[in-house]
Amino acid sequence: MNVRNRIYCRTPVTPERKFRLGFPAGPARAIQVLRTKWVPGTVLPYCFLEEPAALTGNDELKLLARKGFDAWTNVGIGIAFEEVSDPSAAKIRIGFKEDDGYWSWVGRDILNTHYLCLNPDCPSYDPFESDATTPVCPVCASKDIEVDPRTMNLDRAWLPLEPRPYDVATHEIGHSLGLPHEHQSPFAGIEWDKEAVYNTFMGPPNYWTKEVVDSNILDKLDEREVVGSTWDPDSIMEYEFEEGLILRPEQFQAGIFPAGGISAMDREWIQHWYPPSFVTEAISLNIPVVLNLQPGKAREFAFSPLETRPHDIQTFGESDTVMVLFEEINGRRHQLDADDDSGENRNAHILHTLNAEARYILSIRMYWNWTTPSDAAVKVW
Repeated sequence: MNVRNRIYCRTPVTPERKFRLGFPAGPARAIQVLRTKWVPGTVLPYCFLEEPAALTGNDELKLLARKGFDAWTNVGIGIAFEEVSDPSAAKIRIGFKEDDGYWSWVGRDILNTHYLCLNPDCPSYDPFESDATTPVCPVCASKDIEVDPRTMNLDRAWLPLEPRPYDVATHEIGHSLGLPHEHQSPFAGIEWDKEAVYNTFMGPPNYWTKEVVDSNILDKLDEREVVGSTWDPDSIMEYEFEEGLILRPEQFQAGIFPAGGISAMDREWIQHWYPPSFVTEAISLNIPVVLNLQPGKAREFAFSPLETRPHDIQTFGESDTVMVLFEEINGRRHQLDADDDSGENRNAHILHTLNAEARYILSIRMYWNWTTPSDAAVKVW
């Protein structure tokens, strides 16, 4: 399928996280990068939206999506997927809206509320997120908006035409796991013919805005967002680019044509963030435990309360953490609660009623530590 008559994945443009005036640029960028990553052990329920009719897909399309989930599961990662029928129980909600292309919110951004602009004259048809009390479209400022139930779209008109449609689904699920586009790696060394890129992707059949082209193709990732220092042109997260878009390296002037499927470097990347085996440590109630975590790293703890009552769980120190609480029942984890910034100084805080003698798993990922790793701690009481 020629680049000029196919559609490409476009991740929605995500607003930068807001920090207080004078917040250091280095930690701010690290937090912005790491905030999309899940904590190891997370279960991601997914569903296929059955209403309205414009979002539904047939059994063949659903099977392609399931193959994508199976592909990541078979890699062996510390994330599990579970198909559910109730959209309110799903974190990944898949629509098949026609002429809306392929896209997914990235990582933990799928947890946010997203909107669509209903203004027929708006030049953008992309979903957007807003934390404003009265959200407005960021492109045309219209207040005529609605909540978009999707976190992912697999275009039902275009997907059956793809030579490897299951790779499209696997790519979008990769975004849900927090993977960015591979060609945006700072180590790719790609020098684009920008005029050709804009002309190609702002024209038919994609009709992207300049901002979407920049966000999905031309902008470079932060080095903290990639594993190692090597670009992988065979990554499942790489686009297929044809001749005429790349000036350098010379060997890619004729285009980039990934081999297909999840590559060896994809496996390394995903297992770096979500190791398949993770040591679960015991934690005692009322006794702080020093975390000793570098930015991006994670630990998990198991405990059983002595009585049924509300329990506080909080991280402390000059740190920014995300924390997820699971209950383990018959060997399966059920997420109960999660928090990012409710505690002091961007620490995480959960207040939840726990049952006596039940088994709970607490998973923590460090976004940033302003002093030393030994200054951050967690306590359950």
